[in-house]
Amino acid sequence: MKSLIFLIHLGVFILFSISLFAQQRVYDQYIRNNKVGTLTVSWEKDSDHSITKVRVESDARVNLLVVRAKIDYLGISKFEDGVLKSAEIKVLRDGKPHQNATTQKRRGRYLVHINDERKWIEHPAIHFSSLLLYTREPKGVSEVYAEADGVFNQLEYCGNGKYELILQGSRNNFYYYNEGILVKALLDHWIAPITLKLRK
Repeated sequence: MKSLIFLIHLGVFILFSISLFAQQRVYDQYIRNNKVGTLTVSWEKDSDHSITKVRVESDARVNLLVVRAKIDYLGISKFEDGVLKSAEIKVLRDGKPHQNATTQKRRGRYLVHINDERKWIEHPAIHFSSLLLYTREPKGVSEVYAEADGVFNQLEYCGNGKYELILQGSRNNFYYYNEGILVKALLDHWIAPITLKLRK
């Protein structure tokens, strides 16, 4: 009986400890000032407060003159000792696969699959990826790995908590932070530019 009580207390303690290190934020998505969906960011930290897992989920319904679509997005990145170990991006358009991308750390480099294409990235350690931009202000970061594209983009600090992510082959993204928290983002998207605003 005592062992059962001990196990119950241990389970409660573990759940409580995990909840201490799990965080979440919700953003509303807008296209041309019209709300089209939500984006939810959740992440876990270990006892050293290092991020170990980031999960970004988005659902949007776009109803423009030339495009009507339901877009579902799921991105998951896992880290160990501040180094990216794996990432997975899935995008559905109207319930059908639109993009799949994975990144796996293997023997000092990374194997990347984007849809049917495969490539190796000769990079020993990736410390900052695009999903992390939703979890904390990227102070001192100048290069961001894009899980969806398998490329590195330059990041520039513009002052007053504003950052510009220089994208290859499209318009740039802008991120706005207040006290280390992302409060707004202007994102280039293949359908239309999207504005994210932190839900209060």
